[in-house]
Amino acid sequence: QAMKKTHEWWEHLNKIRHGQPYSMPHHAQAGGADATGSSGNAGNAGNISMQDDMGVEVEKLERAQQHIHKLVDKANLESKKISNKAATKNVQLIFKMFIDVCKLRQEKVMRTISARELVDTKKQTQAISAYSVIDFGANANEEIRKIIGVTKELQLMLDNV
Repeated sequence: QAMKKTHEWWEHLNKIRHGQPYSMPHHAQAGGADATGSSGNAGNAGNISMQDDMGVEVEKLERAQQHIHKLVDKANLESKKISNKAATKNVQLIFKMFIDVCKLRQEKVMRTISARELVDTKKQTQAISAYSVIDFGANANEEIRKIIGVTKELQLMLDNV
């Protein structure tokens, strides 16, 4: 019963494309086998690249993170249910391994979200026009207003980061 549930959760986890192991160039040279000896993660891992995760909307990544979190909660709940039963050490191990895989995927999605936000922030910095003061001539008030405006934009950018 527990193995059946874990298998269903695993299939659901594999449908969540984000956070899966990336296909690396040295994997293709080695015949596409991953650390488990299988070629790919339910047929999807070979097709996943870092650009796939970096190109998707942040909202989709956040939804993927929430789905993974729900799977962790379900597995934890099920693990607690059977923890008092006899002869469940193997099942407990399977649950713990599944939870660890989910947490790693969730962490990867969170890092991708952070990287995306950092890239977006970096793009915004290019929109801030730099302003240098050559001389506080006769119209110093205008120069100071420009400096204050740029300083405010930079402070907002710093707060975002």
